[in-house]
Amino acid sequence: MKALVAKTFSGPSGLVYADVDSPADPASVIIDVGAAGVCFPDLLLLRGEYQMRLEPPFIPGMEVAGVVRSAPRGSGFTAGQRGSARRRGVHAMSARAKSRWHR
Repeated sequence: MKALVAKTFSGPSGLVYADVDSPADPASVIIDVGAAGVCFPDLLLLRGEYQMRLEPPFIPGMEVAGVVRSAPRGSGFTAGQRGSARRRGVHAMSARAKSRWHR
């Protein structure tokens, strides 16, 4: 899948559109991303100035909304259902989130 990947701490100019592995976790809800927020902490992360420092390369983004591709049994979510999550690394074509975060 494609994702925005921060390669350097140079702000948005350090982002590249790259191929990355698709998220796969049978215990997580997988969301096909329809929208991902961009907020001030994302910009700080991209400059290496946020309180939590991620070392490049990393996928930024903390808010996502889209359509559930797959969900674990008993999670309360089914494929095709709309969902949202707050999770790091969501500026990509799909994102992984724990089902307990959506309730």
